[in-house]
Amino acid sequence: MEKLGLAHSLGVSLGFAAFHAFVGAIDLATGEIQDAIHLIQQLRTLNIMLNPARLQKMLDSNTVKQHTIREIRDQDYVAELQKVHITILAAYQLGANIACAEGQTTTNNDQARSIITMDIEQAVEFASTLNNAHIPLATTDLPGELTRMNAVTEPFDTLHNEFLFIRGKCQGILDTSPDPS
Repeated sequence: MEKLGLAHSLGVSLGFAAFHAFVGAIDLATGEIQDAIHLIQQLRTLNIMLNPARLQKMLDSNTVKQHTIREIRDQDYVAELQKVHITILAAYQLGANIACAEGQTTTNNDQARSIITMDIEQAVEFASTLNNAHIPLATTDLPGELTRMNAVTEPFDTLHNEFLFIRGKCQGILDTSPDPS
């Protein structure tokens, strides 16, 4: 009962790291990368062999870049997690999308609304994948709660609070769900 929660947490950490690097909050991005490396070490003890070397290299060279974080998050780790299990991949991607959308809500920039909308659409897909695998997100009205969000008209602070709540709900469910076999 650890893999799904850890994968979700890793997605969240890398989602926030990329967002914070994008807005120039390098200290926050650095802390999130450190958290991600710690989560990867925990996943490795469970035989999910993600490689933290590129993340560590960013920290060691003090060159935290959004495009590098996104490449590692969306290409390297997605490719590796596809080999492990589709459910673990969906938990990871759900965490990343929710964190990215949540970060965008803090910008109060109307141009971010299209990004938030895209993240919601993708999060709905990942939540549906988890529900189809009998991970009980549906018992807490996911993905329904996501589909009712309106990134175009809702105030940013309302969206932010909704994502914060949804992220916590997802984490609680995934932390207590049996690992896929």
